[in-house]
Amino acid sequence: MKNKIVINLIITLVIISMGYLVVTHRSIYNNFSLLFIIVSFFVYILGIVKDKESICAFGYIIGVVTVILIRNKYDNVINNDFYIFDWFKLVFKNKIVFVNVIGNLILYVPLFILMKNKLFTLLLLIVILELLQYIFRLGVFDIIDIGLNTVGVLISSIIYKIKN
Repeated sequence: MKNKIVINLIITLVIISMGYLVVTHRSIYNNFSLLFIIVSFFVYILGIVKDKESICAFGYIIGVVTVILIRNKYDNVINNDFYIFDWFKLVFKNKIVFVNVIGNLILYVPLFILMKNKLFTLLLLIVILELLQYIFRLGVFDIIDIGLNTVGVLISSIIYKIKN
């Protein structure tokens, strides 16, 4: 029970962080983004109240889709540079780099916690959402994002397997 409370608190804080990201990056996000983050938060809370992990997962998915897809259109929709090693040098020196690297590492971790044995489905979701960014010009298709998202999920799956 105590672990469940801590996990729900952490995931709630991640959703609130998504809201902060949306509010502070108005050049990327719009009013619909903020509306969907608020919906995400309340759906997640509803899942907690009803003690239904499926509702919690749905609420969190709304938040992830919002951060990835509910945004203003981009002109440059693909990034084929492999800049991750340059960014690791800057991760604690540059706020934007920190948010990008750490955010991509942890974005899907709560979904792994909620979806437990659906690792392949989650990895497929990561790739599909990146592809949708490219197709609809709502972000940048970035192999580094896919890599960081995948590493975050794999780390959480290893921790989960060790713990259980």
